[in-house]
Formats: sequence, structure tokens, C-alpha cells
Amino acid sequence: MIEATLFWRQVLKRANAGSSRAMLGITGGSLPDSPADGNFLVGDGSDWVQESGATARSSLGLGALATLGTVGPSQIDNNAVDETKLKDALVADFSEVVVAAGDSLLFGDASDAGKTKRDTIQGILDLAGGGGITRYEATILPEQMVPYLSTAPTLARTQGANVNTPSYETWAFDQTANESLFFGIRAPANWDLGNLTLEVIWTAASGSGTVAWRAKAGAFSDDDAIANDMAGATGITDTLLATGDVHISPTATFTPENTPAAGDYIIFSLDRNPPSDSLAADALLLAVRLQFTTTG
Repeated sequence: MIEATLFWRQVLKRANAGSSRAMLGITGGSLPDSPADGNFLVGDGSDWVQESGATARSSLGLGALATLGTVGPSQIDNNAVDETKLKDALVADFSEVVVAAGDSLLFGDASDAGKTKRDTIQGILDLAGGGGITRYEATILPEQMVPYLSTAPTLARTQGANVNTPSYETWAFDQTANESLFFGIRAPANWDLGNLTLEVIWTAASGSGTVAWRAKAGAFSDDDAIANDMAGATGITDTLLATGDVHISPTATFTPENTPAAGDYIIFSLDRNPPSDSLAADALLLAVRLQFTTTG
């Protein structure tokens, strides 16, 4: 034990690496006698060599020091964690989830991290809108509409050719007379009082050209008189693409008359304005699509 201790003391007292290697009987390759501060000891396959930090990083394939702060795919090859690979890893194994009206979504409560908030979906969830904004949608069919009797369009039923062909009802708006009808809907209780949007779904059995629709609405709260004028009609012009085809008009945006409030009963008026269109045939109304913007 005493001899071993004396031996290692002799190694440690050697003035340089060369004399230490000689003492141990080891061939040290290109190791210099005086090690430089910050250098690394690296094997080159046959000998041990002393390399600077920059040279050692190059030998190990680590690149320049300046690039190590942002390690990317070039440094770690195909194991890179980029946006696409992360999304694929997390989402690829999930099936699509269809969310319908009446379903519920759970959200974290921003004011209390320990709680969640349940929201019931009343219409279409508008993810692009952000801020918990949704849209409530309703489609009004012909049997839900009431014609203005003095200038009324004609309610007609089209029978399908067979059991596999749809039968449907339409209101036929004349090409010369200005005809109109009404329909109503209860506004959502969480309506944000923003503009409504309306689309006319229609077709035609003959002719070509454009159809000019006009829409307006009035809002009625509890104890409001129904006999209030509705002014400020908004025009919607659409072009017949092909007879017998479904046509969905451009969207009209407007605000109901009579100081609307959330939960109001909204009455709409829709008419055709023949002097402003060019379709020389009846315009057949299939439905009207409405949207209210609501809070979360």
C-alpha cells in the first residue's frame, strides 16, 4: 500500500504529460506535454489527441457554438420537434368529433384556474372569431312564412319524379308584380345585438338573368305593438346559374328596426323587386337562412 501511494505521488509530481506517460508506460499519441486551458481529450481512432473547444465540437458534429442556442432539424436530423411533427404526433390518432346544437363544451375559467365553465352550443361554433363568439343559425321553410295578402306570392308544391327524388314547397314570386311575405323568429337570449345576416335559397324553372330580393326586419319586445313600420330594406341580387338548381344568394347584413334587444321576437319581410332584376320568370323561394351573432 505504501509503495502504490508513493508511485502515484511520483506520477502527479511529473513536470509534464510526457514524463507521466513514460512513468506509466503509455503511448499517448499527439498529446502535448502542456495541456491548454479549455481543451478536450478526444480519441481519433488510433490515438488520444488534445483538441480545442471549436475543433472538438466539429469532431462531435455539434457545429458552431453560435448555432447551439437554436437546435433545429439539421442538428438532430429526423428527430426534430417542429410544428408539423408535433401536430401529427398529437392529432393523427384522433377521430373527427362532430359537435351538434345542444352539446356542451367545457372551458377553463380564466378567473379561477381551479374551475371549468360549461357552455351549451346553440348554433354554429365560430372558431375563427375567437373570444367565445358563436353564431345562432335558423332556416325558415315556406310553410313557416305568411304572405302579404294584397300582393302575395303563390305557394306551390313540386312533386318528385319518384320516391328517390325530392318533393318540395316554394313561394313563386312573380316577374312583374312586387310580391312579399313575412316570417318570425325569437332572437337568442345571448344575442350580442350585432347585425343579422340573411341568405335567400331559391330556384327557377325557366328563364335567365338576375333576381332582386329585398329584406327588412323589426324587433318586438314584451308589450310592444306589432303594428310598427319596418323600413330600410336591404337588397340582395343573385344570378340564375341553371334552371332547377339550388341557388344560395349572397349574404345580406342589416339591423332590425325598433331598438332590438336580446330575446326579442323578430319579424322579417321578404319581397322580390322585379324592376331591379332581369329574370323573366317566377323566382321560386325554397328557404331563408338567418344568423345571429351571440356571446359565449
